[in-house]
Amino acid sequence: MFEKYENYIARRLNAIVCATPFIKNRFVHLNKNTVDINNYPLLDELYTESTWALKTNTVTFTGLINDIRGCEQLVDAMNFAKNVKLILAGIVSPVLFLNKLKSSAGWNNVDFRGQVDRMSVANILLSSKAGIVTFLPLPNHFDAQPNKMFEYMSAGIPVIASDFPLWKEIIEKNNCGICVDPTKADKIAEAINILCANDILASQLGANGRNAILNKYNWPNEANKLIELYQSFF
Repeated sequence: MFEKYENYIARRLNAIVCATPFIKNRFVHLNKNTVDINNYPLLDELYTESTWALKTNTVTFTGLINDIRGCEQLVDAMNFAKNVKLILAGIVSPVLFLNKLKSSAGWNNVDFRGQVDRMSVANILLSSKAGIVTFLPLPNHFDAQPNKMFEYMSAGIPVIASDFPLWKEIIEKNNCGICVDPTKADKIAEAINILCANDILASQLGANGRNAILNKYNWPNEANKLIELYQSFF
């Protein structure tokens, strides 16, 4: 019933702004004035130019910390990582989930920062050799475009991501990271070990991701699309 009502309204709007191309495809046949305005990062907010040699043997997960985002498997993976620390920055929800994470053998290799501001995120990414976004395979995740994936790319570090088709297309097309089965801690650890043991590879993947942000996945491009939509009304 709600879908029918939504379709009825969609046909009568001046325009529809969608957060991803996947959502755009849901509406474009109902309203030709449908655009996707992706929440891509600002070009330089999280980027600081530096040499790879200054980085520490750390990988990073930033954002909401919960079970469906694969944080339990990620912490478990740290038990198999070799001389690597995971920086975990964000709010834990529910709070008791933190106790579950702490019970993992991998917790000994976790640097838990809690909630941090944007400048702190930039500094964390500056010192990290990879950013991790290994959400679990749930329906809402398959066609999502998580901000953190593009933020890691904008910071010039490689991405370790879930092997969903859309995410693999982004990561592999731009040769900017490694996609893994997010349900398997050993596979996550394997990717972490590869990147942290090979600075040349990691720095090249990070540079590829940064170039992809400069050329395509950035907010100025999306802002122009939004402005053009507004201007089309006059």
